Amino acid sequence: GALTPGASSAFGALPIRGGTRRLLGAVTVNGRITVSGGTVDEGTSGLAAAGGLTLAGGAITSTSGDVSVVGNVNISSIGSYIAFGSETWTVAGSWTNASTSTSWWIGTASVVFDSAASQTMTFASLPGGAEFNNVTFNSGASAATFTLSTNALTWSGLLTVQGGSGTTTLATGGLGLLGGSMSIGNAGVLSAGASAVAVSAVAMTGGASGSLSMTTGSWTVTGNWDTSGAGSVLSAGTSTVTLAGTGTTIYLGSGQMFYNLAVAGTV
Repeated sequence: GALTPGASSAFGALPIRGGTRRLLGAVTVNGRITVSGGTVDEGTSGLAAAGGLTLAGGAITSTSGDVSVVGNVNISSIGSYIAFGSETWTVAGSWTNASTSTSWWIGTASVVFDSAASQTMTFASLPGGAEFNNVTFNSGASAATFTLSTNALTWSGLLTVQGGSGTTTLATGGLGLLGGSMSIGNAGVLSAGASAVAVSAVAMTGGASGSLSMTTGSWTVTGNWDTSGAGSVLSAGTSTVTLAGTGTTIYLGSGQMFYNLAVAGTV
């Protein structure tokens, strides 16, 4: 059936237990959205939850309607999935994803994690590859650390780590980063430690600050490396960076250096 909200109406909480529920207008929920069965077909409508989101057996599909979640996202069923469209998801909380569904679809969506408090992020181990298209960590005026747990972070488009007047840190906890390109902006810190990282490009070119730290990690980059931003800090530890692309370029900021550098393509 369809959900057609009034212009100024909001649900206190929204449980979905079965069937296909098509949104015919923007839906606001003051509490938690819980999908335990069936499908929420968001289409082009917006969806906002002020008390978090749980997928415990159901699915969400979208075309372009933006989603805002204040609170934690918990995808607790291995059969649950999200089929993203071209929309933006904003999540002010943690992300826990147990899905192994082959129906998970990244679309061309962007997912922004903007919690003002530090969070533990348990990403999925999906059989189809990437969990996200574009993914951003930005806690704005707050100082927050997003720490990976259990699984690698996988994406296809662009990973961005940046802050505002506060510092945003993405800490890998030794888990992998596998995806497209990577950008570390002003007030962004990537603490990659011993993680294995495979990306298409690395950029840290902001005009004020940005920090990338490695210890013993192994990085494979198939495109360009540019960490030349003013005020950018590169701490290489005893890591190894392999440039595997053809005709790639390297730009390092003042005082920056690699520890081990292997060129498997051409520079």
